Amino acid sequence: MNNILLLNDFSAEAEHAFTYAQKLAQTLQANLLIWNLIEPVSRQSAPALVAAGRETANSTDAYITQTLLNQAYPDGVGLGTITHFTKKDTEGFTLHELVQKHQVNLIIKGTGSHGHALDKLTSQFLRKTLCPVLLVPQQAEYIGIKQMVYLTDLRYCRAHITGYLKQIAHQLNAGLAMAHITAAKLPEPETTYALTLYRQAIGSNSNQLNLSFQHITEPCINKAADVLINALHNNWLAMAYGKHHHNALSTACATGQQKPAEINVPLLLFNC
Repeated sequence: MNNILLLNDFSAEAEHAFTYAQKLAQTLQANLLIWNLIEPVSRQSAPALVAAGRETANSTDAYITQTLLNQAYPDGVGLGTITHFTKKDTEGFTLHELVQKHQVNLIIKGTGSHGHALDKLTSQFLRKTLCPVLLVPQQAEYIGIKQMVYLTDLRYCRAHITGYLKQIAHQLNAGLAMAHITAAKLPEPETTYALTLYRQAIGSNSNQLNLSFQHITEPCINKAADVLINALHNNWLAMAYGKHHHNALSTACATGQQKPAEINVPLLLFNC
Protein backbone atom coordinates (compact mmCIF):
# COMPACT_ATOMS: atom_id res chain seq x y z
CA MET A 1 0.00 0.00 0.00
CA ASN A 2 1.61 3.23 -1.18
CA ASN A 3 -0.97 6.01 -1.14
CA ILE A 4 -4.49 6.53 0.17
CA LEU A 5 -6.62 9.25 -1.41
CA LEU A 6 -9.25 11.03 0.70
CA LEU A 7 -12.09 12.81 -1.10
CA ASN A 8 -12.80 15.88 1.04
CA ASP A 9 -15.77 18.24 0.83
CA PHE A 10 -15.26 19.71 4.33
CA SER A 11 -18.47 18.12 5.57
CA ALA A 12 -18.88 16.49 8.98
CA GLU A 13 -18.69 13.13 7.20
CA ALA A 14 -15.37 14.12 5.60
CA GLU A 15 -13.98 15.26 8.95
CA HIS A 16 -14.74 11.85 10.44
CA ALA A 17 -13.34 10.05 7.38
CA PHE A 18 -10.16 12.17 7.64
CA THR A 19 -9.53 10.89 11.17
CA TYR A 20 -10.25 7.31 10.07
CA ALA A 21 -8.01 7.64 7.00
CA GLN A 22 -5.09 8.98 9.03
CA LYS A 23 -5.19 6.06 11.44
CA LEU A 24 -5.49 3.55 8.61
CA ALA A 25 -2.62 5.19 6.70
CA GLN A 26 -0.46 5.08 9.82
CA THR A 27 -1.22 1.36 10.30
CA LEU A 28 -0.41 0.61 6.65
CA GLN A 29 2.59 2.99 6.61
CA ALA A 30 1.01 4.69 3.61
CA ASN A 31 0.90 8.34 2.55
CA LEU A 32 -2.40 10.22 2.76
CA LEU A 33 -3.36 12.32 -0.27
CA ILE A 34 -6.23 14.78 0.06
CA TRP A 35 -8.35 15.96 -2.85
CA ASN A 36 -10.34 18.99 -1.71
CA LEU A 37 -13.56 19.05 -3.70
CA ILE A 38 -14.47 22.58 -2.65
CA GLU A 39 -12.49 25.70 -1.82
CA PRO A 40 -13.14 27.31 1.57
CA VAL A 41 -13.40 31.08 1.32
CA SER A 42 -10.61 31.54 3.82
CA ARG A 43 -8.73 29.61 6.44
CA GLN A 44 -11.24 29.04 9.17
CA SER A 45 -11.64 26.88 12.23
CA ALA A 46 -12.63 23.25 11.70
CA PRO A 47 -16.29 23.82 12.74
CA ALA A 48 -16.57 26.72 10.30
CA LEU A 49 -15.11 24.62 7.47
CA VAL A 50 -17.57 21.84 8.24
CA ALA A 51 -20.48 24.30 8.18
CA ALA A 52 -19.26 25.76 4.89
CA GLY A 53 -18.89 22.29 3.42
CA ARG A 54 -22.51 21.43 4.22
CA GLU A 55 -23.66 24.50 2.29
CA THR A 56 -21.40 24.26 -0.73
CA ALA A 57 -20.50 20.61 -1.19
CA ASN A 58 -23.01 20.22 -4.02
CA SER A 59 -22.23 23.53 -5.70
CA THR A 60 -21.54 23.31 -9.43
CA ASP A 61 -18.89 25.98 -8.95
CA ALA A 62 -16.94 23.90 -6.44
CA TYR A 63 -13.38 23.16 -7.54
CA ILE A 64 -10.10 21.80 -6.24
CA THR A 65 -7.52 23.90 -4.46
CA GLN A 66 -4.64 23.45 -2.06
CA THR A 67 -5.69 24.04 1.54
CA LEU A 68 -4.28 23.00 4.88
CA LEU A 69 -6.75 20.48 6.21
CA ASN A 70 -4.17 19.12 8.60
CA GLN A 71 -3.96 22.61 10.15
CA ALA A 72 -7.73 22.79 10.37
CA TYR A 73 -7.63 19.48 12.22
CA PRO A 74 -4.40 19.78 14.24
CA ASP A 75 -4.84 16.43 15.98
CA GLY A 76 -3.67 14.79 12.78
CA VAL A 77 -0.31 16.54 12.57
CA GLY A 78 2.60 14.15 12.87
CA LEU A 79 0.67 10.98 12.08
CA GLY A 80 2.20 10.61 8.61
CA THR A 81 2.83 12.30 5.31
CA ILE A 82 -0.18 14.36 4.18
CA THR A 83 -0.23 15.82 0.67
CA HIS A 84 -2.91 18.09 -0.79
CA PHE A 85 -3.78 17.99 -4.47
CA THR A 86 -3.85 21.36 -6.15
CA LYS A 87 -5.89 22.15 -9.23
CA LYS A 88 -2.66 21.80 -11.22
CA ASP A 89 -2.18 18.28 -9.84
CA THR A 90 -5.51 17.06 -11.23
CA GLU A 91 -6.36 19.26 -14.20
CA GLY A 92 -6.13 17.51 -17.57
CA PHE A 93 -5.92 14.01 -16.10
CA THR A 94 -8.57 11.31 -16.35
CA LEU A 95 -9.47 9.56 -13.10
CA HIS A 96 -7.54 6.47 -14.20
CA GLU A 97 -4.45 8.55 -15.06
CA LEU A 98 -4.67 10.35 -11.73
CA VAL A 99 -4.74 7.09 -9.81
CA GLN A 100 -1.85 5.69 -11.84
CA LYS A 101 0.30 8.83 -11.62
CA HIS A 102 0.04 9.07 -7.84
CA GLN A 103 0.04 5.29 -7.25
CA VAL A 104 -3.24 5.44 -5.35
CA ASN A 105 -4.19 2.08 -3.87
CA LEU A 106 -7.31 3.08 -1.95
CA ILE A 107 -9.82 5.93 -2.09
CA ILE A 108 -11.71 6.93 1.06
CA LYS A 109 -14.98 8.87 1.19
CA GLY A 110 -17.02 9.77 4.25
CA THR A 111 -20.74 9.05 4.27
CA GLY A 112 -23.62 9.65 6.63
CA SER A 113 -24.84 6.11 6.06
CA HIS A 114 -24.71 3.42 3.40
CA GLY A 115 -28.27 4.31 2.49
CA HIS A 116 -27.10 7.52 0.81
CA ALA A 117 -26.65 7.53 -2.96
CA LEU A 118 -23.04 7.74 -4.14
CA ASP A 119 -21.97 11.14 -5.40
CA LYS A 120 -21.02 11.51 -9.06
CA LEU A 121 -17.23 11.59 -8.51
CA THR A 122 -17.20 8.47 -6.34
CA SER A 123 -19.32 6.61 -8.89
CA GLN A 124 -16.92 7.67 -11.64
CA PHE A 125 -13.94 6.36 -9.71
CA LEU A 126 -15.65 3.00 -9.32
CA ARG A 127 -16.61 2.80 -12.99
CA LYS A 128 -13.40 4.13 -14.53
CA THR A 129 -10.57 2.76 -12.37
CA LEU A 130 -9.74 -0.50 -10.65
CA CYS A 131 -8.96 1.37 -7.43
CA PRO A 132 -11.45 0.42 -4.70
CA VAL A 133 -13.39 3.01 -2.69
CA LEU A 134 -13.86 2.69 1.07
CA LEU A 135 -17.07 4.37 2.26
CA VAL A 136 -16.69 5.26 5.94
CA PRO A 137 -19.96 5.93 7.82
CA GLN A 138 -19.93 8.33 10.75
CA GLN A 139 -20.71 5.45 13.13
CA ALA A 140 -17.49 3.62 12.22
CA GLU A 141 -14.62 4.13 14.66
CA TYR A 142 -11.13 2.95 13.80
CA ILE A 143 -10.26 0.25 16.32
CA GLY A 144 -8.04 -1.77 14.03
CA ILE A 145 -9.15 -4.19 11.30
CA LYS A 146 -9.33 -7.71 12.67
CA GLN A 147 -11.64 -9.35 10.13
CA MET A 148 -12.92 -8.46 6.66
CA VAL A 149 -15.38 -10.27 4.44
CA TYR A 150 -15.93 -10.36 0.68
CA LEU A 151 -19.64 -10.81 0.11
CA THR A 152 -20.30 -12.38 -3.30
CA ASP A 153 -21.97 -15.12 -5.24
CA LEU A 154 -18.85 -17.24 -5.76
CA ARG A 155 -19.93 -17.98 -9.33
CA TYR A 156 -19.29 -14.28 -10.03
CA CYS A 157 -16.24 -13.84 -7.79
CA ARG A 158 -13.53 -11.54 -9.21
CA ALA A 159 -9.85 -12.51 -8.98
CA HIS A 160 -8.64 -8.89 -8.71
CA ILE A 161 -10.88 -8.39 -5.66
CA THR A 162 -9.71 -11.51 -3.83
CA GLY A 163 -6.09 -10.67 -4.69
CA TYR A 164 -6.42 -7.15 -3.30
CA LEU A 165 -8.17 -8.34 -0.14
CA LYS A 166 -5.54 -11.00 0.51
CA GLN A 167 -2.79 -8.42 0.19
CA ILE A 168 -4.37 -5.85 2.50
CA ALA A 169 -5.39 -8.55 5.01
CA HIS A 170 -1.72 -9.56 5.16
CA GLN A 171 -0.64 -5.94 5.74
CA LEU A 172 -3.27 -5.43 8.46
CA ASN A 173 -2.70 -8.87 10.01
CA ALA A 174 -6.45 -9.41 9.62
CA GLY A 175 -8.58 -12.42 8.85
CA LEU A 176 -10.33 -12.70 5.51
CA ALA A 177 -13.65 -14.43 4.92
CA MET A 178 -15.43 -15.24 1.68
CA ALA A 179 -19.19 -15.14 2.22
CA HIS A 180 -21.24 -16.83 -0.49
CA ILE A 181 -24.74 -15.41 -0.85
CA THR A 182 -26.64 -16.64 -3.86
CA ALA A 183 -27.61 -13.90 -6.30
CA ALA A 184 -31.31 -13.35 -6.92
CA LYS A 185 -33.04 -15.87 -9.22
CA LEU A 186 -30.09 -18.29 -9.19
CA PRO A 187 -30.23 -21.76 -7.59
CA GLU A 188 -28.57 -22.30 -4.22
CA PRO A 189 -25.42 -24.44 -4.69
CA GLU A 190 -24.87 -27.53 -2.59
CA THR A 191 -22.33 -27.12 0.19
CA THR A 192 -19.68 -29.31 -1.49
CA TYR A 193 -19.95 -27.32 -4.72
CA ALA A 194 -19.82 -24.03 -2.80
CA LEU A 195 -16.63 -25.20 -1.09
CA THR A 196 -15.11 -26.08 -4.48
CA LEU A 197 -15.98 -22.60 -5.74
CA TYR A 198 -14.41 -21.09 -2.62
CA ARG A 199 -11.13 -22.98 -3.04
CA GLN A 200 -10.93 -21.91 -6.67
CA ALA A 201 -11.68 -18.28 -5.79
CA ILE A 202 -9.34 -17.90 -2.83
CA GLY A 203 -6.33 -19.55 -4.51
CA SER A 204 -3.01 -20.03 -2.72
CA ASN A 205 -2.30 -18.84 0.80
CA SER A 206 1.41 -18.05 0.62
CA ASN A 207 1.20 -15.47 3.44
CA GLN A 208 -0.50 -17.93 5.80
CA LEU A 209 -3.57 -15.75 6.18
CA ASN A 210 -6.46 -16.59 8.48
CA LEU A 211 -8.92 -17.53 5.73
CA SER A 212 -12.48 -18.73 6.21
CA PHE A 213 -15.56 -19.57 4.19
CA GLN A 214 -19.08 -18.53 5.18
CA HIS A 215 -21.98 -20.03 3.23
CA ILE A 216 -24.89 -17.70 3.96
CA THR A 217 -28.26 -19.17 3.07
CA GLU A 218 -30.25 -16.13 4.21
CA PRO A 219 -31.61 -14.66 0.94
CA CYS A 220 -32.36 -11.21 2.42
CA ILE A 221 -29.21 -9.14 1.89
CA ASN A 222 -29.82 -6.72 4.78
CA LYS A 223 -30.31 -9.56 7.26
CA ALA A 224 -27.20 -11.31 5.91
CA ALA A 225 -25.16 -8.11 6.28
CA ASP A 226 -26.37 -7.76 9.86
CA VAL A 227 -25.17 -11.29 10.64
CA LEU A 228 -21.81 -10.72 8.96
CA ILE A 229 -21.21 -7.54 10.96
CA ASN A 230 -22.80 -8.12 14.36
CA ALA A 231 -22.63 -11.91 14.76
CA LEU A 232 -19.45 -12.74 12.82
CA HIS A 233 -17.69 -9.47 13.76
CA ASN A 234 -16.41 -8.40 10.36
CA ASN A 235 -14.86 -4.89 10.47
CA TRP A 236 -15.01 -4.30 6.69
CA LEU A 237 -17.65 -5.44 4.23
CA ALA A 238 -16.36 -5.79 0.65
CA MET A 239 -18.58 -5.98 -2.44
CA ALA A 240 -18.49 -5.46 -6.20
CA TYR A 241 -20.03 -2.10 -7.08
CA GLY A 242 -23.33 -2.18 -8.93
CA LYS A 243 -23.60 -5.97 -9.01
CA HIS A 244 -25.97 -8.32 -7.23
CA HIS A 245 -25.53 -7.72 -3.52
CA HIS A 246 -24.50 -4.06 -3.60
CA ASN A 247 -27.56 -3.27 -5.70
CA ALA A 248 -29.75 -5.24 -3.32
CA LEU A 249 -28.23 -3.57 -0.26
CA SER A 250 -28.70 -0.10 -1.76
CA THR A 251 -32.33 -0.90 -2.60
CA ALA A 252 -32.97 -2.20 0.91
CA CYS A 253 -31.60 0.98 2.49
CA ALA A 254 -33.41 3.28 0.05
CA THR A 255 -36.79 1.66 0.60
CA GLY A 256 -36.45 1.61 4.37
CA GLN A 257 -36.26 -2.17 4.64
CA GLN A 258 -33.23 -1.66 6.82
CA LYS A 259 -32.17 1.33 8.83
CA PRO A 260 -28.86 2.59 7.36
CA ALA A 261 -27.41 2.97 10.86
CA GLU A 262 -27.36 -0.84 11.20
CA ILE A 263 -24.62 -1.00 8.53
CA ASN A 264 -22.10 0.61 10.82
CA VAL A 265 -18.83 -0.59 9.29
CA PRO A 266 -16.91 0.70 6.25
CA LEU A 267 -18.04 -0.66 2.91
CA LEU A 268 -15.24 -1.45 0.44
CA LEU A 269 -16.50 -1.25 -3.16
CA PHE A 270 -14.69 -2.56 -6.22
CA ASN A 271 -15.04 -2.07 -9.94
CA CYS A 272 -16.17 -5.40 -11.35
